[in-house]
Amino acid sequence: MDYQEENNFPGELAALSILVLMVLVFFSEMIFTSKIPLFRDLGPSTYPMMLSLAQSLERGELPLWEPRLAMGFPLLANFQSGAFYLPNLVYLAFPFSTAIKASFILHTLIAALGAYFLARYWGFLRPIALIGSLLFAFGGFTVSLLNLPTHFQAAVWLPWLLLFGEKQVVSGDRWRLLVLALVATLQFLAGSPEIYAMSMALLLFDSFRMKWEGKTSYRKVFSSLLVVYILVVGLSMVQILPTLELLLEASRYQVPSFQLTTQWSFQPVDLLNLFFLDKEIDVTSFDRFQSFFSDPTPLIMSLYMGVLFPFGLWSWILTEKGTRKAVFLACIGLFLLLSMGSYTPLYRFFYNFFPLVSLTRFPQKFFFLAFVLLIYVTLRGVANLFAQLQHGKSTKLLLGPAALCGVFAVAYLLFRSSSEILLHLSGWLKGSFPDLRSAQQIISGVLLHLERQVALLVGVGTLFFLWQKEKIGKTTLELLIVGIVFADLYSAHRPYQFQTDQSILSRKPPPLEVLKDPSFYRLFFISPQSPIHPFVVLFPKAKSPADYSLFSFPTLHPNTGLFWGIQYLQDMDSLKRASYAEFVITAGKLPASNLYNLLGVLNVKYLVSLQELPPGDITQIGYFPEYPLWVYRIEGATQRAYVVPTAIYEKEPKKVIDQLANRGFDPSRQVILDESIQLKATKNFIGEAKILTYANTKIGLDVSLNRPGILVLSDSFYPGWKVYVDGVEGKVMRANYFYRGVLLSPGEHQVVFRYRPTSFLYGTIISLSTAGLLLAYFIIRRRRIL
Repeated sequence: MDYQEENNFPGELAALSILVLMVLVFFSEMIFTSKIPLFRDLGPSTYPMMLSLAQSLERGELPLWEPRLAMGFPLLANFQSGAFYLPNLVYLAFPFSTAIKASFILHTLIAALGAYFLARYWGFLRPIALIGSLLFAFGGFTVSLLNLPTHFQAAVWLPWLLLFGEKQVVSGDRWRLLVLALVATLQFLAGSPEIYAMSMALLLFDSFRMKWEGKTSYRKVFSSLLVVYILVVGLSMVQILPTLELLLEASRYQVPSFQLTTQWSFQPVDLLNLFFLDKEIDVTSFDRFQSFFSDPTPLIMSLYMGVLFPFGLWSWILTEKGTRKAVFLACIGLFLLLSMGSYTPLYRFFYNFFPLVSLTRFPQKFFFLAFVLLIYVTLRGVANLFAQLQHGKSTKLLLGPAALCGVFAVAYLLFRSSSEILLHLSGWLKGSFPDLRSAQQIISGVLLHLERQVALLVGVGTLFFLWQKEKIGKTTLELLIVGIVFADLYSAHRPYQFQTDQSILSRKPPPLEVLKDPSFYRLFFISPQSPIHPFVVLFPKAKSPADYSLFSFPTLHPNTGLFWGIQYLQDMDSLKRASYAEFVITAGKLPASNLYNLLGVLNVKYLVSLQELPPGDITQIGYFPEYPLWVYRIEGATQRAYVVPTAIYEKEPKKVIDQLANRGFDPSRQVILDESIQLKATKNFIGEAKILTYANTKIGLDVSLNRPGILVLSDSFYPGWKVYVDGVEGKVMRANYFYRGVLLSPGEHQVVFRYRPTSFLYGTIISLSTAGLLLAYFIIRRRRIL
C-alpha cells in the first residue's frame, strides 16, 4: 500500500474548506460575540491610528495629517499607518469594530491559504500541506504578532511571496514577475520594513535552493529579484518619500544604542518553548503572563511549534542529505542566535558590522527566519516519516520524540515528588525566588503542561505506530493527525487573542464629564512611572488581562481619546520627532509649577493624572476614585490660534523650552522665533484670531490686528505646511519651537494653512509613473504576441 493521493479538485476543495473552517473556529469568539483583541499597543497605538485612517477614507481623503495626535502628526508618513495597504479598505467597507475583526480573520486566511498552496507547490500531500498551513497560521510566532498588526500583516504574505517567487525564477515569465512584484509591494506597504526585509532574504535563500536543485540559474535569480526590488521601490515611493521626511525629523534616524536595540532578546532557556508551553496567562500580572523559567515576558510571546514539531525535526535529521542538512541547520542556528541578542556575543558582531541589524530593534524578530525554516524542516521530516513508516521501515524515526516524552515524564515525576526542586530551578533561571502566589502558579502550570505534552507525544506516537502495523487506515491517521495539530495549537494560542468587549471603543469615559471645551485645547496624561512620556503605566487597581485596556480607555491614556475627539500633546509614535524628544528631556527636569506653565503655553488645558499633583496654576475639576484618577485644568492656557506683538529670537531648543516654562514669559504678548524679526512693541496692540475651518490638511482663520504682529497657530511645525495670507503665499516660521507662526501686517486678513508635502507629491509622481510604465509595457507586449 503506497502512501499517495489523487490530485483532484474535490480533494483540494475539501482540504481548503477544512482550513477555512479552522480559521473561523480559531476566531469563533470574535465572530459570534462583541469582542475584539486588545493587548499591548492595540489600544493606545494601533486602533486610534486605524480610526484616523477609517475616518479619512470615509471622507474620501488620505490620512496625510492627524491634528489630534502629538500636536499634529503626519500620519501617512508613519509607515505603520498602512495608508496604501489595500486590505485596510476593510475599514471603509465595515463599521470600525467589525473591520477590526475582519482584518484579523482576513489576514489569518491569507496566511493559512498561502502556506497551503506553497506546501502543495512543493509537492507535499494534502494532509501535510494542511499541517504546514496550521503551523504557519497558528504557530507561536504568527499568533504572537496579533498584538503587533503591522508585523502580522506583513508576515502573512510570506508564503505567497515564496510561491510566486519560485514560479517566476524557474520560468522567467514576465507576467509572473509582475505578480511577484505586486505581492512584494503589498507586503512592503503592510507596515513592517523588518518583516519585509527578512521575507526577501528568505526568497533569496529559497531561490538559491532551487538553483542547487537545478531548477533555475543564477542569472534568472539575480535578474528577477533585482527587477522586483526596483519595482517595489518605484511603486512604493508614494509611501517611502514621506516616511524618509519623517525620519529626518525624528530623533531615532541615527543608529540606536546596543542596549536599546537588544532590549527584547530571547534568553537561551526561552528556546524550551519550541517544545513546551513555558508560560500561562496570569490575570493579575502587568505582563499578563506567569513565565515559569524566564523574565520578562518576551515581545514574541510564544515559540511553540506544536506536538508534531519534534517528530518532524527528528525525522528530518535522520533522513535529510548531509549538505542540505548542514546548510539548513547552520541557518537555523544563526537565526536562533540572532534572536537571543544580548545573550550571545554574536549579536554584538552583527550590530557593529551589519547596518540592517543595527537599525532593527528587538532581536526576537529574527526568530521569524528560524520559524519559517523550522516549518519547512518539519514538513519534510513528517513527509519522510509517513513514507518510511508506510513502507515498514525502522521505527527509529520515533525514538527522538519518545526520548523527549521520557524527559518530560521524568521531569514531571521529579517535580511532582519535590516541588522545591522546580521552584529552585525557576528561581535560578529567573534570577529571583518566586513569591508564594507565583510559586503556586509555577508548580501547577509546569505540572499541567508536562502532563499535556506527555499525553500529546504518546498519542501521536501511538497513532504512527498503529498505522505502521496497519491497525488504522491512512485516511483515519491523516484526519486524526491534522485534528490533533489544530487542537494543540488552538488550545495553546487561542488565549493570546486577549479579547475584550468592543464597547470599550464607544463607552464614554468619565473624565469627559468635566472637560468642557476639549475641541481646541490639548490634554496631557501623567502617570507615576513616567510622568512626561507615558511609556509604562501601571494602573493600581488592574486585576485582569483586560483591565489594563479597560483602564486605558476611560482614563484617556494617549491616544485612546481620539475616539471622543480628544487632542494630545504627547507623541506615542515610536520614531519620536526630535522636537518632542527635546520636550521629554527638558520638561522632565522642570519643577511642577514650571511644567504647568510650559504645558499651558503649549495649548494644554487639561491634565489627567493617576496621582494627585503638586499645587500650582492648576485647578482640580474632577476625581474618579475607581481608577483612581485626578483631572485638572491649567489656568490661562493659550488658545489654539492667537496674535502677539513681540518676537524673541532664539534657535537653541532647550533654551526656548526653558523660556516657555519661565513664569516671566507672557504668551499673550510674546513668541519665540528661530529667526530675527523686528517688531515695535506697543502697549495698545489689539489682535484677534478666529478659526473658521479646522480640517486635517486645511486650517482657515480670520485675523485682525492694529499693528504688525505674529499669528501663532499651536499646531506642529513640519515640512509641507504652507500658508496663504489673503490668497498670497507667505512664510511659515517656527514659533515657540513646536508651532507655526506667520508675520502679518496691520489690518484684517484671511489666513489659510494647507498641508501640501512635496515628499508626497514627488512620491506620487514616481509611483504613478512606475505603474504607468509597467502597464504600457505589458499592453505593448500583449499586442505584439497577438
